[in-house]
Amino acid sequence: PNPAMKKPALLSLLFSLLLSSASPGKSTSEGTKLFVFGDSYADTGNWKKSVASAWRPPYGITFPGKPAGRFSDGRILADYIGIKHLSSIPLYITSFFYSYFFLDSESFSLF
Repeated sequence: PNPAMKKPALLSLLFSLLLSSASPGKSTSEGTKLFVFGDSYADTGNWKKSVASAWRPPYGITFPGKPAGRFSDGRILADYIGIKHLSSIPLYITSFFYSYFFLDSESFSLF
């Protein structure tokens, strides 16, 4: 056998073992907060109304039905996780001023 073929096969075996041992178990408690750190894939509207064009149509036509400060149109992965397990993820720029200790979920877009 070719030695170069052994390395990918061994790595595949180790990766498979890692995945099988990391299968999720039944959790006894649900999380209550979701902190999203990301880029445009986690765009939940971190822009002020006065400076961002994302507060004007066509942004937001699909979700939430009006402009919401997002440059993405429609729900993103963090929205689906929040809908399934938590509440809707508020805008960072607005919720920060109302919740000093981050009592709700938050989203931060990193540049």
